[in-house]
Amino acid sequence: IKQNIDAACKKSGRNSDDVMLLAVTKTRTADQINEVIQCGVVNIGENRVQEFLEKKDKLLLDGVQKHLIGHLQTNKVKFVVGKVDLIQSVDSLRLLEAIQKQAEKIGCVQDILLEVNVALQESKSGFTLEELPSVLEKMGAFSNIRVACKSYNFIFFVSLFYDKTRINGFYSY
Repeated sequence: IKQNIDAACKKSGRNSDDVMLLAVTKTRTADQINEVIQCGVVNIGENRVQEFLEKKDKLLLDGVQKHLIGHLQTNKVKFVVGKVDLIQSVDSLRLLEAIQKQAEKIGCVQDILLEVNVALQESKSGFTLEELPSVLEKMGAFSNIRVACKSYNFIFFVSLFYDKTRINGFYSY
């Protein structure tokens, strides 16, 4: 996998050190995850809070970054804040406030990524582009949350459309 990443980066003129391989651990056993970690994977992502809680004490996590990549409900915030390195799916102000409150309570700064619904799909959650400036402004008061990004580059996931003009419109921001 690393060789494929290196080749793709070389072909596109990118530095492969800027690419993160994230092994998604959904439905995998602790033994399977540990095997991947022992092969050199240093970033793992779990989709469900309950699965993360069931596995975490059985995992070889020294030097491994733990990501929550699935939807996080506010009633489960207390189980992940301070226990994962990055929450990748923050999709509402209410969730931001719950993460801030829990992080402040336990005395940590929680790294997060904001989920942005650029396609305005009703079936998807996340902030709209129009909401983003006010959300970021409100986050200025949250001392226990840090939006984790190395640059101002964003990754957007949109559904596949057959109309190329619709796809291109989402990437013009």
